[in-house]
Amino acid sequence: MYILEKIRNYTEKELDDVIDFYMKKFSIGKYDICRMIQNCPYLLGLKPETIILKTERYQSYFKLSNRQFSLLFKAFPAVMGYSRENINAKLQFFKTELQASDAEVRKIISNTPSLLGLKEETLKNKLVFIKAFLKLDDNELKKIIVKYSSILTVNYSTLIQTPKFYEQTFNLSTEQVRKMLKTHPILFGYSQQKTSEMVEFYRSNIGLSDAELLKILNPVPTLLTFGKENIQAKVDFYLNAIGLSQEEFKRLVLNSPVVLSTSVGSVLDKISYYQHRLNISPKEFINMVKNQGTLLNITKALTEDKLLHLKDIFDFDDQELRRVVKICPSFIIYSINAIDKKKELLDSLNITKEDILKNPIILATASNSMKLKYMMLYLADPKKNFMRQKWSMQNQKKTWARIMELKSLDIPLTPFLLFSAEKDFQKRFKVSGEELMKKYPLTEEVVRNIIVSYNKHARKTKEPEVEITDDEISAML
Repeated sequence: MYILEKIRNYTEKELDDVIDFYMKKFSIGKYDICRMIQNCPYLLGLKPETIILKTERYQSYFKLSNRQFSLLFKAFPAVMGYSRENINAKLQFFKTELQASDAEVRKIISNTPSLLGLKEETLKNKLVFIKAFLKLDDNELKKIIVKYSSILTVNYSTLIQTPKFYEQTFNLSTEQVRKMLKTHPILFGYSQQKTSEMVEFYRSNIGLSDAELLKILNPVPTLLTFGKENIQAKVDFYLNAIGLSQEEFKRLVLNSPVVLSTSVGSVLDKISYYQHRLNISPKEFINMVKNQGTLLNITKALTEDKLLHLKDIFDFDDQELRRVVKICPSFIIYSINAIDKKKELLDSLNITKEDILKNPIILATASNSMKLKYMMLYLADPKKNFMRQKWSMQNQKKTWARIMELKSLDIPLTPFLLFSAEKDFQKRFKVSGEELMKKYPLTEEVVRNIIVSYNKHARKTKEPEVEITDDEISAML
């Protein structure tokens, strides 16, 4: 009442002076300052020297720059109303309850300053519930709160009802919900009403089942926080502008959920870049994204650096570069250093540029796996006919078992047979992949024999020998 009475007695000039002080001190616009004062009227009653003192105190303890504190103050103006005793009590509470360091407590409060306004008893109850339901030890609880401190601002009654809400929404068991919330604690903080609306939207407008919805939420849980209009605009874009069918779009979402969290403007920017740089059409680019959604997160500048590097070290011309990127987009997410290491490996195996162009997907194959599969296939097929097939994608244990089975039957080792679909191979030879791998296990001894045989052949043909450490052999298996 005192503050309100004091405000009424302010002249227009005095109000303007106070607002002007806050604007200059914190670099915040007049509209936002007025909104903050409306929510926290006592800001008008604070003396400039008091504001400066409190600001310096916060910045000193929480190690915040002027800009960082301005953002904190703008988001939570009530922070100016807390006494030093109040703040110290909260800091000590988190230190004691979580066995947290000063740095960890600073992070908790600076990320969620509104925690300063909550009663310690309420915070304690929330910590006890989260720890008990998720079956956390002390260190696990601390890590979650440091990273997701905002979940402590959720109303206690809502918090304890959250597990049951997700059980009913997704038809999950308590244990499944426990695992989901332990993986994504931020889900504790999502509005249940909005979550229900978005779940229904994804079911109705994209045709996702509960299992499919959980699949896309696992990597991108924030999809529950978007508005229906926002997601619908993206659905319309892919269906109308790109020309995908409803089923194609659903497959895209299931393979790369990031398409729903990336703005249409950003996608259009990437499409334009790939179209002008590599003559890749919009639909071809979206197919690339379906295989490697991370493409949407890589800047054009970084993409350009990688393309130039690929072109340089592999001596690709524009058409060859286009083919490689189109077929193996995952190679674009590699760092320059990883690309160089992959080139060294390919050279060590005498895999040429022509080999790569026949089957660009080998660029995305794990190094240890590629070494072993290449050696066993090269020994079986020195003319390297297998290079025309997606040899690098097949399980190495299955590849070895098929080689041995075909040899035992005295059947020529053609790429068509070696890499035929499981059902086709089983139908023709009356044996499953599992049965074959048990019959011809790929053991450490077998791997060492493959390496010895490969290097013996390499010496005869004057090709590079392969050096593999014990650790690499273990990784291969």
